[in-house]
Amino acid sequence: MSDELQQAVSALAGEAPIGRTLLLPFSGLERAAALRLPRLLAAFSIERQRQIVESLVGEGERSFDVDFGLVYRALLSHTDAEIRRLCIEGLWEDTRLDLVPLLLQALESDPDTSVRAAAAEAMGRYIYAGEVDELPASRARAIRQALEQQYLMDDVPLDIARRALESLAYINDDTIKAYIDRAYSSDREEMRQSAVFAMGRSADPCWADIVLAELYSDSATMRFEAVRACGDLQLREAVDSLDHIVNGRDIELRLMAVQALGQIGGERARKLLERYQEADDPDLAEAAEEALAESSLADMVFDMLVVDPLDADLVADDQADEGDEEEDAYRAEFHAYTHEDDDQDDEWPDEYLSLE
Repeated sequence: MSDELQQAVSALAGEAPIGRTLLLPFSGLERAAALRLPRLLAAFSIERQRQIVESLVGEGERSFDVDFGLVYRALLSHTDAEIRRLCIEGLWEDTRLDLVPLLLQALESDPDTSVRAAAAEAMGRYIYAGEVDELPASRARAIRQALEQQYLMDDVPLDIARRALESLAYINDDTIKAYIDRAYSSDREEMRQSAVFAMGRSADPCWADIVLAELYSDSATMRFEAVRACGDLQLREAVDSLDHIVNGRDIELRLMAVQALGQIGGERARKLLERYQEADDPDLAEAAEEALAESSLADMVFDMLVVDPLDADLVADDQADEGDEEEDAYRAEFHAYTHEDDDQDDEWPDEYLSLE
């Protein structure tokens, strides 16, 4: 262990505020040093240990030049549930495959509901990776099955089932649609809120009517989820309703509506965002500025999807001229994909996924 880290640990033993200077030595640790941390921190009170881990998570969210990943991994088996939950939260950017078994273990067997729910939420990025072909099909199936089990079992705590559904929502097939529909029909308001969140995450416009209707729910939380889903689904028919919400009193709802308008894009949304930029409320003005940048990106993507018929014919001619070589290559790749060996061993490799 480096002298700098040893000094930081010693300094943290007191009650002094935990600043960035004391946290930086925990970044980029070697594995051996990280494995010693649980024993060193055990000398502190549980409350102080929580403060340290919470500070690490906060610094990691604020700064892109730090990496506390090995610290979190070393503390995943801590005796304190709050510390375990914080560590899972801190690992939100870790896309190494060897993290999956640790998350699966937490999801299925941790005695604390909040830890299991955090693990279910964290599994979402691996579900997404499977959907964009960044994760082998057999690995993605194992994760999906674990989440489906947590969603479908009757005795699973509500928070775990909700997070499992939200993670599964990246998959757009009839089974997951049925799960979302079932959740929306639940007599538990919290599950219905997760269903609307899942509708947005699915990116499937089949849910548009429900999402638009929930903009007028009596529940502020449901309205918030509906606003978010409007942005995720890029529902241009929601623009006027979102404008009405921005002019309301609920600041969190107003800011989410601004963000949704940025995701939706289009001329009408852009004009509204330009108007919000001039608002007296600095938070609203800043949110509008950020949303305008996203709106420009959304419009670029939309324009790319709208193909002129004449241009389409020219593209088709160019592609035809490439001959059979590209088709042969495609067939070979498709054959390799569909004949993937599903009888892989149970080892999860220590390698990163590319989720860019």
